[in-house]
Amino acid sequence: FLPITRQQAARLAEVERACGALFTSEEEWGLDFGNGRIIQFRSATGKAPTADNVSVIAVLSEIAAASQAIGFPKTGVRVFWIVDLITVIDALESPEELNRFFEYLDEHAPLTTLSLSGNADMFAAFRDSNAYLVGGARVPSMIWLDPHWGSSWRYRELENFWKNAPRFFPNNQFWKIEPPTDGIQRLISRGTHFLAWTTSINDTSLHFVFDMEDSYLNEISGSILETFVHCLTDAAYQRREILEPLPLFETDRIVTLIRAKEPLDVESASEANSPGTDDRLFDNWRLTDKQHSSVSVEVAANLSLVFSGLKDARDARFEVTCLTEWLNGICGFLGCHLGTVAFARLRDSALRRP
Repeated sequence: FLPITRQQAARLAEVERACGALFTSEEEWGLDFGNGRIIQFRSATGKAPTADNVSVIAVLSEIAAASQAIGFPKTGVRVFWIVDLITVIDALESPEELNRFFEYLDEHAPLTTLSLSGNADMFAAFRDSNAYLVGGARVPSMIWLDPHWGSSWRYRELENFWKNAPRFFPNNQFWKIEPPTDGIQRLISRGTHFLAWTTSINDTSLHFVFDMEDSYLNEISGSILETFVHCLTDAAYQRREILEPLPLFETDRIVTLIRAKEPLDVESASEANSPGTDDRLFDNWRLTDKQHSSVSVEVAANLSLVFSGLKDARDARFEVTCLTEWLNGICGFLGCHLGTVAFARLRDSALRRP
């Protein structure tokens, strides 16, 4: 991405040549962010980028209320107004989708040259048409897109986003929201490797988060940890009538980051409840943030106990155990307690189906 002004637009051919010379050079290069921080780009095989697999995108950062005509030399550089670029990048599902959109632009740009549509309108058409704008056997010589297509599509996207959004997010990162199902929903961080399951108790946004790149996780243990986070969230929602009177749920947001205590040994996990085995489901509680209306904690989960509890569950005893231990842990930071009545009602709910 290369920010440019209107005056610099005429020099895009020089920019393209300079980038081509850089990518074909055998010298080591990177981006210098100052203070000794240099970032280099590498493929999965460790190779440096080449001119064949790099797209240069010039971003016009100026915004004006009046119409403007800007001439561009014929180059391979793609040009985006900053508003269109933000719209497209914010909506992308994956980097691969951006490549498919570029292919879509290359295919249809000659047919839409004279229309008043911009790249945001083209992306809206790309999404709404499933990248198949021309649906018949006849190929038109010109296509005029609705110049309001991009703004209308963006409004629908944002409306749907905020309709499904929790009252408070886990943090200030950007999150991809999945629609709620049975009172709970999954959030996926767009800038990091965090995943959250969330629900609401009273007006409290309750988030259970885990790091998909936790060093103790592999494909199997990562799946078990997500299932556990899902289970804990669902257990809280299913027992919301028991939890609502607790002072704990007078805050706006409670965030619990759950990490693996140690690598999971699946073969020995079935012995996790044998005599002499540490039977604490949660350990190493740590308060990471506490404000007037929000609290964030971090805790390590014993995945051997989690695996043992989830396997062949015939009732909700493990769910109640998870929820009760979490409640006792979080109450320790807020100076409250679970209470005998709530504890008894939770214990009675263990006879439900899992």
